[in-house]
Amino acid sequence: MFHSRTESEVMWGGAAGGGKTTVLIADILPRVKLDHDRCLLPREHPHHLQWGASKGSALHLRRTFPMLAKNIKNANLLYRAVDPGYEYNQQDHLGRFSSGYQIRFGHCQHAGDYHQYIGDEFDWVGFDELVQFNQEQYEQISARVRSSDPLLRQMLKVRATSNPFTRNEEGESIVVVDPTWVRRMFVEPCPEGNKVLVRWVTRRDGTKAKLTRLFMPATLYDNPDPEFVSLYELTLLGRPTHIQQAYLHGNWFITVGSFYGEAWNDRLHVVKPFKIPRDWKQWRSMDWGYKTTGVVLWWAMDEDENIYCTREYTFKEKTDLEVAARIKEIETAAGLWSAKAGSKLTGPADTQLWEERGDTSMSKAEAMQSVGVHWVRADKKSRQHNSEKFMSRLLDHRHNTTLPGIMFFSDCGQCIQTIPGIQGDPNDLETPMKGGQDHHHDAVVYSCAYASRGAAGIPMFGKPGSGSNDNSMDDDDDDEDKSDGAESRGQWGYG
Repeated sequence: MFHSRTESEVMWGGAAGGGKTTVLIADILPRVKLDHDRCLLPREHPHHLQWGASKGSALHLRRTFPMLAKNIKNANLLYRAVDPGYEYNQQDHLGRFSSGYQIRFGHCQHAGDYHQYIGDEFDWVGFDELVQFNQEQYEQISARVRSSDPLLRQMLKVRATSNPFTRNEEGESIVVVDPTWVRRMFVEPCPEGNKVLVRWVTRRDGTKAKLTRLFMPATLYDNPDPEFVSLYELTLLGRPTHIQQAYLHGNWFITVGSFYGEAWNDRLHVVKPFKIPRDWKQWRSMDWGYKTTGVVLWWAMDEDENIYCTREYTFKEKTDLEVAARIKEIETAAGLWSAKAGSKLTGPADTQLWEERGDTSMSKAEAMQSVGVHWVRADKKSRQHNSEKFMSRLLDHRHNTTLPGIMFFSDCGQCIQTIPGIQGDPNDLETPMKGGQDHHHDAVVYSCAYASRGAAGIPMFGKPGSGSNDNSMDDDDDDEDKSDGAESRGQWGYG
């Protein structure tokens, strides 16, 4: 199936042991055979090739050369069996078939190493363990796929195989800036896989053309060796749950080696939405972003001081007043907005909101407060300390016998998808890495720090600093709540 796909980009990924690397090595053989057969054609044939004159070129990549060495050995064994005239130049890491078709074995250890391939022409590029590459490396090298040969240009392909995770270790020679990019590009649009994703583009002459991409799920059971499958399955069944999920079942939403990977459990930390009881404390948190992603999260605390993320709002390239307007819409529908005082909630926000914008301009926090959306400054003194508060809540379930200290409604999809993929900082393994897709994570840890003061420290209604820690409202607010209707209030938390 992998060899027969005609899409521009195909990634076969998931569980370990399915034979992905072997299949990737063999994927160039149809074009090798094409050029070999062209050398056997009569000289007068329009597609005849002289032996050694093929213009075909393939590139097989691993992130580092030590990772590549085993691939080269296995590839040489296969290619010599297919073509006894195949030769391998160890110095240049270049294999050459009898027709002249070449395969280059390359690596991309450092972030900018893709520059060494910029001037080349490849009709096939294959990435083994794609999650170990940065997205920029993939995009730049894939842009070299082209051919001057009229037959090979009809077979242009980018192919990749991968397991669902990578990790940055202290002292490791590579760093993956965003470990979830492969999942977002190939898996998230259709997690069940085997669905062609189409993107239409417009050429210079105005004609439309389509680019195609496909994710093929891989499982251990794709391997045709039943004894290997049986033994490796037994090995994996003895490993922790998150390793089984990644290696055995190919779960792309479990990131082995992530900062929270061993603490996060969908079955514990993701719950079906329900109506929030009126006497529970509620608040919101925010990580600001304009060119980058920003996020607002809404929270509730139960009688045991477990906290629930009940809703998320993700935004980009929105002004402070546009974000405030959306918050008002959401909270009005939830019965959490007062016509007199604005929002009945407050909560921690990124300290960027209080940055001065000149003598005549209000800060973002002041602008939002002017329309009824109130915030307090998030505690950002220690990223490590805040992440420990979050980790403590994730682990607070007494070996799965009680509700955990933090839970997420199932429609908070971005939190659920991105948080398990947060990596540890390679320079400080006690701290989650900053950057990449960490905006939802940051809004979560601000909330955990805020909630650490307990229910008594969270004002239910009223402006920040009002001293109102009870759940009472004035008569006007009561009337407003009644006018909203029970149905409106009952929607709160359903996203």
